Amino acid sequence: MNLKYLFLREYSIIFIINFIFFQNICYAKETITILTEEKPPNNFEDSNKKITGISTEIVEEIFNNAKIKYKIEIMPWARAYDTALKSKNIGLYSLARTPDREKSFYWIGPLIKNDWVFFSKKDSKINIKDLEGAKKYQIGVYNQSALANYLLQNGFKANENLDISNEEKYNPTKLEKGRIDLWATGLLVGLYNAKLLNTKFYPIFTIKETQLYLAFSKDTNENLIKQLKDSFNKVKNNEKIINIQKKYGYYKNK
Repeated sequence: MNLKYLFLREYSIIFIINFIFFQNICYAKETITILTEEKPPNNFEDSNKKITGISTEIVEEIFNNAKIKYKIEIMPWARAYDTALKSKNIGLYSLARTPDREKSFYWIGPLIKNDWVFFSKKDSKINIKDLEGAKKYQIGVYNQSALANYLLQNGFKANENLDISNEEKYNPTKLEKGRIDLWATGLLVGLYNAKLLNTKFYPIFTIKETQLYLAFSKDTNENLIKQLKDSFNKVKNNEKIINIQKKYGYYKNK
């Protein structure tokens, strides 16, 4: 075999190995920004200004296991989504994985299952058998959420039967005060807010089964995605994750 060919082949192999090793070192040193919104119990800022929540703690465990530095920032959902979609190496959670989003992101997870449901007040007489039957009621959702988009795609109309808020946090109070008939949200979110407000909201209809993910735009380096996916697969069933789930009352409801 030609000695020059052998030399070039060996040199190429060494170069590739060093390149991969160098990339791993870079991501170990680089601080990755992760964006989220204020939406307890999934992700929220506590009384000590610390960003926490069931999804947050699982995301932290993924990054810590991968030994990748990170920082988490809270901002309005529409801005967080747009920033992550158009940026390289910026993560976003808790993101519902839907067909219209599928090709725009790399997906790591699922972090948790959080079905979309309609919540009603304790004294409500509303009974819904299908999605069509909900169209005669005023329903609270929040702007640019996957759930709001899903309802719009299924014939609901803004300012007619959809009351669209800029942030999710306004909808529990609207429901409690009777400004909306139903609140469309994730099951965990509704149950958490009912407890927080010391009131009773009831899930009366499951709109769609959904799961929430950590996601990165397609401009993100695939080596970073592989590291995070490998890390998720290692930690997803460990004792620490199970304890996080139990802490938020999720594990027993899986």
